[in-house]
Amino acid sequence: MKKNRNSEPSSTEARKRFGPVVPVPLIIENITRLTGGVELQEEEMIRLSPIPIPPEPAAQADIFFRTVYPGCAQINVVTDHRKTERDGEIICSPRGPGVTRTAAQWAEHCKTQGVPSGDAGAWFRPNAVSGPGSGFAGTVTDEDIASLGYLLVESDIVTMPQQLSVLARLELPIVSIVTSGGSSAHALVNIRATNPDDYDAAAYSLFGCLRVFGIDTVNSNPSRLSRLPGAVRKIGGTGDGRQRLLYLNPNASNETIIR
Repeated sequence: MKKNRNSEPSSTEARKRFGPVVPVPLIIENITRLTGGVELQEEEMIRLSPIPIPPEPAAQADIFFRTVYPGCAQINVVTDHRKTERDGEIICSPRGPGVTRTAAQWAEHCKTQGVPSGDAGAWFRPNAVSGPGSGFAGTVTDEDIASLGYLLVESDIVTMPQQLSVLARLELPIVSIVTSGGSSAHALVNIRATNPDDYDAAAYSLFGCLRVFGIDTVNSNPSRLSRLPGAVRKIGGTGDGRQRLLYLNPNASNETIIR
């Protein structure tokens, strides 16, 4: 894997690696072929979860940290953000080193003090870190990742029900699905990589296949940020902006969610 000092590679870099973006009409055609045109609502995904999903935001964050990670795993959470304007729309991106605690400490924090959140919601790094970040201003980079277990799979090209329907029908070891508080669902796929080269190969193979369904290939590096369950996104959010845990299966294997 090429050393990356920036935890958020550009979409230009991803396009160079995976090729041009698949046209939206073709993406929708591929999704329809996979799903038979059936769309899945958030409530239906929650019912399919092997582990019951509690309705309370703090309880969602608590059960997520307790079941997905060993208690000693160091997890980096970021709530600070930067704002940019694109085509008249305010876009928020994560910024800064965030806060790193063990998974057990985060679970307790969420139970007793609530889920950490800023105006743009909250992000976390799905892969445990080794300590303070070595990037700009202490930001975590690929070189600071201690465990290479998870790959982030998400898309914001098609509707949420279409995204959920795709995730439910792909033969992937999906550990969790969390809404972004906006227009996308973030799935963690357990790839069980043991070294950077294995992680890179798994990401390349997986995204090479999934890009035809609109999956964003920019998420192929291990220090990439996902959305933290239970947080609230005020800027760029839809509805109440809640980042909801919809599905949880820490023992996932290569199978479809819908049997």
